Amino acid sequence: MDDDIGIIQWSPELSVSSLTLDLHHQILIGCLNRLYVIGGSWKQCLPAVRRELQHVLGYCRIHFFVEEQAMERAGTPTATLDNHRKVHRTIVSKMSASWEAFEQSPALFPFDDTLRFLRLWLLKHVKDEDQESYAALMRGNRLVEDDIRRIRYADVAKKLNMKGRKGADTSLKGVRVLIVEEVMDLRVLFQRVLQEQGAQVSTAKSVLEANTTVTTMLPDMVLLGWSMDGAGVFAEDLYQHQGIPVIAATFGPLEAVVNACDLAGVAHILLHPASAIDVARIAQETMAGLVPLRALLADQQDPRYQAAYG
Repeated sequence: MDDDIGIIQWSPELSVSSLTLDLHHQILIGCLNRLYVIGGSWKQCLPAVRRELQHVLGYCRIHFFVEEQAMERAGTPTATLDNHRKVHRTIVSKMSASWEAFEQSPALFPFDDTLRFLRLWLLKHVKDEDQESYAALMRGNRLVEDDIRRIRYADVAKKLNMKGRKGADTSLKGVRVLIVEEVMDLRVLFQRVLQEQGAQVSTAKSVLEANTTVTTMLPDMVLLGWSMDGAGVFAEDLYQHQGIPVIAATFGPLEAVVNACDLAGVAHILLHPASAIDVARIAQETMAGLVPLRALLADQQDPRYQAAYG
């Protein structure tokens, strides 16, 4: 991979004077950074490449929708807003073409060129277009900020007719779930809740046992006790090489685990103590697979999640 494609570090210079839209940009940066990390061996990590490309395209569409709403509510001049919308449509078109190229021939996909385009596009769009178009209007605009912060990604996805892993189906019926948890009470709770939702559940008491079970079961999703020995390496392998989404179950706090989970490609985080409703909802959101980890976490109503985002 060329040296000019590197990890993007978030800095105040990239701020658009909106906590919500800044978070959106940070989430997209996370997708690009994960692509960079696997760049040297991307052909051996095609499931991870597929997920990140899907997330970049899908989350860009959600982000653009919210950003345009913010610009309109903040009083952005009509000509500026119209031009910004055209830029967004052009970007989505190019990303869609990249996704189609990957789907048609993953092994021949121009990985380096695509990552370079996405990296340069994101930095240029934020610094040269977002900041110039609306940053000044958003600065200190609590009314608009509060409005866009209340927009839920699932509502936008539905409006944009976006489909998850199972299409429009959000049920867990027939979904194969592997629970990897050494604490028996938690293992029993997870198994009961997911079976009540119609999932086909297997369990393992250790990561070593889980490695064997994954091979024979081919799960659609793994619920993993994050404090277990080898959990991070196991989750990263499932993400990079097998494309199996992982829910990290942890007593937290969220701030202590989210960076490691994000880098390992974890799809979602379940904070203990969790109710049966929490377990089912987190599993359903994970199977939908519409947006990256930090976007899912930021959308949670539970104060324990919100505390990590201010």
